[in-house]
Amino acid sequence: MAQSSVISNRVTGSNGLGRNGAGLCNENATSRVQNCLLWGNLADNTDGIGSGAGLYAVSGLLTLDNCTVANNSWQGLKRVGGTVAVTNSIIWGNGDDLTGVISVAYSDIQTPDTFWTNGINGCISADPKFVNPSMGDFTLGRGSPCLHAGLTQSGMQFAFDLAGNKRLLGPSVDMGAYETPVTYGTVFILH
Repeated sequence: MAQSSVISNRVTGSNGLGRNGAGLCNENATSRVQNCLLWGNLADNTDGIGSGAGLYAVSGLLTLDNCTVANNSWQGLKRVGGTVAVTNSIIWGNGDDLTGVISVAYSDIQTPDTFWTNGINGCISADPKFVNPSMGDFTLGRGSPCLHAGLTQSGMQFAFDLAGNKRLLGPSVDMGAYETPVTYGTVFILH
């Protein structure tokens, strides 16, 4: 199980081999990636061969829970084989967000695909309103449609997000790598 940030990796090569999955490549493994941020990764595709800059799934089982995959070159997540399941995640601002048939639930995905439908199974396609993505701040801003929009799963009351905050702080879990604290308005007591 991985919980970290994978940023600004670059995969290059002159023969067109091995230029896939700058952030993470899953081959013949069972991998569960939780509360992870993958952004700004580059799979050199100058000759049309490199792909899957954020994540590249060749075979095995890859599960993403509460991850943010954003602003990667070419594909954010590409599946060429194996099984890939994405839940409670934000896949946004990549060349193409998802490529290959992927099981998706309770996630915010920018580009439409045939294997998921906006409004079905908790999936949405709406600007996640990151606080400052150009500076690497992918926390959710005020009014984000990803706030409390995820699927609360068993054990989340004991889990933590990428920043070390409790994973479950509101009525239900947030989508993405970061949980946003619930803020309440000012209380006035009148006598």
